[in-house]
Amino acid sequence: MKISGISVDMGSFNYRTIHKEDKDFDPMKDNNGSFNMGHGNSMMYGNNGNSNSRKELTFEIGFNPYSKKLGEYNKRQEFAIGFFYSGSDLANENTEKFSSTVGDTFSFHQVLYQTDTMVRSRSEYRESANVLGVSAKYLFKTDPEKRFSLFTGVGLKLACTITSRVYKYASEDMAVAINYYNTKPNFSLFDDATHIAGGETWYRGKSDATLFTSVFAPFGVNMRLCKKKEIWNQMNIFMQGVVGLELESQIKGSTHLNPFMGCSMGFKFDFQ
Repeated sequence: MKISGISVDMGSFNYRTIHKEDKDFDPMKDNNGSFNMGHGNSMMYGNNGNSNSRKELTFEIGFNPYSKKLGEYNKRQEFAIGFFYSGSDLANENTEKFSSTVGDTFSFHQVLYQTDTMVRSRSEYRESANVLGVSAKYLFKTDPEKRFSLFTGVGLKLACTITSRVYKYASEDMAVAINYYNTKPNFSLFDDATHIAGGETWYRGKSDATLFTSVFAPFGVNMRLCKKKEIWNQMNIFMQGVVGLELESQIKGSTHLNPFMGCSMGFKFDFQ
């Protein structure tokens, strides 16, 4: 093989993480069940905000394989070895839930009312880390001598965390509200109800080291800055998309599969 060029790019990748057992931080359970209403008629709804976006800075060296059929190095194929760094969230999950237990009913001015005892539970989990890794990919290209060319291929990544920190937070509030009889509780008015109890708990510390193994498919477009002038015709700007699957393994924890996708933009210098 012959060195074909060097490149550097910055990318952002979104991971669809599956909720982990060790990330379950249930306030209804962690506060010793003090607000856990297991009686009466209750209803629950919640909303979750889950995001896991990582930014990566990658440096790559490319090689053209020798083709016996062509009798020269094949510029339409490239094997690239990369080194990357990522310093961002591995997980960022937020949950808010409400429950309601119907209480007594009473009449006022010939209108029936009922009391609702409501509980709001909030939880948050954040895990941040610095990650170092290596990558390898094999690319197939259209004519690279043209001003614009396309490429696609397959790749593999191996990485591990060098520092990792975790933050957990949970809170519960109990309030009593009065509603018209036979109407559903209006949880949006929770902050205006009469609060009778509340509590919170949190934890911040280091988390276990994590290993990452990923398979992915890159694809994109390359633009040569100039076709004729020397030096300038060796400079390229490229945009790359990626879809893949990551195996995330905690040293003292469980293993999970995380599908991901993302894009990057970079600069490449070709050797003649």
